[in-house]
Amino acid sequence: MFSRIANLFRGFLSLFISGLERQNPRALIEAEKENLRRQIARFNDNLANHAGFCERLLRQVKNLEVQE
Repeated sequence: MFSRIANLFRGFLSLFISGLERQNPRALIEAEKENLRRQIARFNDNLANHAGFCERLLRQVKNLEVQE
């Protein structure tokens, strides 16, 4: 019963937000630009972490080859 009420509320909220988006598409584009900037920053951080991990692995392999 509560799930039906929650779905109804979510539907009305979605309808309201869709109406606002239609009225102001520039705000929607600006929000998506900001979201993209955040995703790019997170991607760059993860890429740098991965590069550091690869460098550590390569250094470890070289050290083990020297020991061998």
